[in-house]
Amino acid sequence: MDSNTIRPGDVISVARTVLHIKNLYRHYGVYVGNNRVVHFTALGRGCEINPWLAYVQETTLEAFLAGGEYTVEPCQFSTFERSVIVERARSFVGKGKGIYNLFINNCEHFAVWCATGDYHSSQVEAVARKIFGMRGERLMDYAAERIASRRWKAAA
Repeated sequence: MDSNTIRPGDVISVARTVLHIKNLYRHYGVYVGNNRVVHFTALGRGCEINPWLAYVQETTLEAFLAGGEYTVEPCQFSTFERSVIVERARSFVGKGKGIYNLFINNCEHFAVWCATGDYHSSQVEAVARKIFGMRGERLMDYAAERIASRRWKAAA
């Protein structure tokens, strides 16, 4: 099987271009089968990271990709069976409005949480590490774990 073959329960991502800047960031979701993806996003192109409009949605793979190509993300520390990952993702569809935060509660945090139970964003950590060193990465992990987990519990 190809390492980029998509299966239900996989965390997938797609590169996004913003203001003509290619690959500015990656958007994440959980593939749930039948060409469907659950992801934390706002409707409409160009407002994907809008904190007031974003919520967990189940869309077509085509809508998730928006013309891009997916990458299956390795979740080395996945503690859940694929069916459980799908169930965790789908259990939040329609929820999360108003709790999106680019730094501590974004689409990557959500998708990785579905697969591992941890709030983690490699993109945010890379930026924090460049600005603040390793201390910044640990600070972002701590903030995401403490703040985002409370918000998701309240949204459940």
